[in-house]
Order: sequence, then structure tokens, then C-alpha cells
Amino acid sequence: MAARFPWTGPGGPRKLFIGGCIGVFLEMVFLGFAYFVSEEAAFSIAPLAVLLNLPAVGYALRVYRAGLTQKGEPLPEWEDWRGLILTVSSRSG
Repeated sequence: MAARFPWTGPGGPRKLFIGGCIGVFLEMVFLGFAYFVSEEAAFSIAPLAVLLNLPAVGYALRVYRAGLTQKGEPLPEWEDWRGLILTVSSRSG
């Protein structure tokens, strides 16, 4: 049941694709710097990569919280990116 959850609802595959593209893009940037520039440069931009990944982490937290409440809602839309970042920095409760 849980493995099918991301594929349910309208636009499920599209929403997964957006999150996957964010992760792959950040990984390519990080590895590209390490390979083409230097490992030191890659580690200097690592904090930037973490910051750019905050919307994806916030999205995952929203999905996780919705799953815990068992509302049975489909995946949320990729909107309110500022809110996704704040979701990561806010306290649960």
C-alpha cells in the first residue's frame, strides 16, 4: 500500500519526477565540480547544495506528515517553495 502511495492521485508521477530532477541536478553539480574543478571546490559548494535541496526535504516532510495523519490525500503540489523551506526549519508539533 505505501509503495503505491506516490503513484496515486492526480499528477503523482509528475510530482515524483520534479523531486527526482532536483536531486539529480544537485548531484550532477556537486560531482561536476569535484571532477572538473577540484574536490576542494566541490566541498566549498556543498553547503549551497544542501540549501538548494531544502525545498525537496520540505516536500518530503509534508508527505510524511500527511501519511502519519492517514488523511489519504494524494501527493501535494510543488508550490509555495518558501513554505517548503520553512517546513524544514519549523518545529514539529
